[in-house]
Amino acid sequence: MVRTAMTGMRGVPAGRQRHSVTWLRERVGVVEAECRAVRAERDQLAGQVERLAGENQRLQARVGELLAQVEELRRVGKRQAAPFSKDRPNPHPRRPGLVCV
Repeated sequence: MVRTAMTGMRGVPAGRQRHSVTWLRERVGVVEAECRAVRAERDQLAGQVERLAGENQRLQARVGELLAQVEELRRVGKRQAAPFSKDRPNPHPRRPGLVCV
C-alpha cells in the first residue's frame, strides 16, 4: 500500500507495476547514456571554444599590427618629395642671388 501510494499507481496490478518499473529503469539508462554523450560533446566544444578564443586574440593582435602599418604607410605617402629635375644639370651653375646683366 505504501509503495503504490508513493508511486501513484493505486489500483494497478502488480505485474503492470513491475513492467512500468522495468520500463522506467531502461529509460533511466537511456537518459544517463544521453547525458554522458552530451557531457562529452560539451567538453569537446569547450576545448574548441578555448582554441578559437586564443586564435581570436592572435588575429586581433595581427589586425592591430596591420592597421598601424597601414597608418604609417599613409603618413609616408603624404610626405612631399622634391621634384625631379627635367633637364641636365648645368656644369657651371651660378650662385643664387647674383644677377649679372
